[in-house]
Amino acid sequence: MQLRCVNVPILRCVAICPTCSLPSDELPLAENGIGGNYRTWVHTETGVIYRQDLETVHYDATRAERELQLMRAHAGGAEKLLESPGTPLCKFCGTRFTPARVDVISEVRIDVLVVDSGLTA
Repeated sequence: MQLRCVNVPILRCVAICPTCSLPSDELPLAENGIGGNYRTWVHTETGVIYRQDLETVHYDATRAERELQLMRAHAGGAEKLLESPGTPLCKFCGTRFTPARVDVISEVRIDVLVVDSGLTA
């Protein structure tokens, strides 16, 4: 099992701060829906995006945890990865909050790191 870089669509989103009613820092989210279901993490220092395909780990909690450990090790520790949207930080008042709703700004294609199990279809 290793990480590889792939170019995928990512939604650029924001959430509205409940304290000051202004937008949060930008929240990248891997698309969910017909194309698959994903969890997204962002490196707190570099902004590198990590994506986990939930379809591949759906009934295997051990594999899901192994994949997450691989991403954490690559990032330099669990504290350096934040799940998105998780608890965004308001860029204006500094409040960290749980978003009630996330608004999409745009969709972009960018390189993200994903777990490659080495299995072929």
